[in-house]
Amino acid sequence: MNYGIVVRHQLSTNDPNTYYRLHPDFIRLFSEEDIEEQNRLIQQLQKQLTKLKGQKAQRAVQGKEICVQIGDGQIFSLSSGDHNLLEKSVIEIFGHAFLDNPQTVYLGDSAPRKGYQNRTLMRRLNLPIDTTASLPDVILFSEPESHLVIVEAVTSSGPVNPIRLEQLHKFTKGPRKLGIKVSYVSAFPSRAVFRRFVEEIAWGSSTWIGNEPNNIVHFERMRER
Repeated sequence: MNYGIVVRHQLSTNDPNTYYRLHPDFIRLFSEEDIEEQNRLIQQLQKQLTKLKGQKAQRAVQGKEICVQIGDGQIFSLSSGDHNLLEKSVIEIFGHAFLDNPQTVYLGDSAPRKGYQNRTLMRRLNLPIDTTASLPDVILFSEPESHLVIVEAVTSSGPVNPIRLEQLHKFTKGPRKLGIKVSYVSAFPSRAVFRRFVEEIAWGSSTWIGNEPNNIVHFERMRER
């Protein structure tokens, strides 16, 4: 795991549902049949391994910080806490389960003045770049699907309720004008936390539960005939 060969799904230190899976780049290597592409992937992984060796030493100094694999061997560190652990699961588990080749556009941090922004991608998607605005917790984008996913990580407050959904509609006005599909998701660590907020969930949004990662629930309105 320290060298990016596998990634871990873990919501808390003693989470009994912890499991490991191969890094997506290694899965691509094993499934690729073209020799030239396979060699290119090997060279890319070798470079990534060298980079991660250096990052391992840095993470040892960082101690309690949460390291998130945000793509292309890039590691971003969040401050410690259950909320940021859930965000890590959204990036590393949810994104790869439900999106084709997901890119991390934005990743918030519960600590002030921290977080990750891919400003180049935000400009291309016509998203407002304003660190003072009430941004969502995580923004993911699938280029092949032209699909933008807005995620609120919920451990103690803040699901996508009707008021929040209206705010997020305004926030994603630019991408929708470009014809990009936009989904709105409330992520919960467990059903127990989900049950506390289920009556607040807005129609037209979805929910994902971290310890049941292969499922998603859509709160859909019936279309008028």
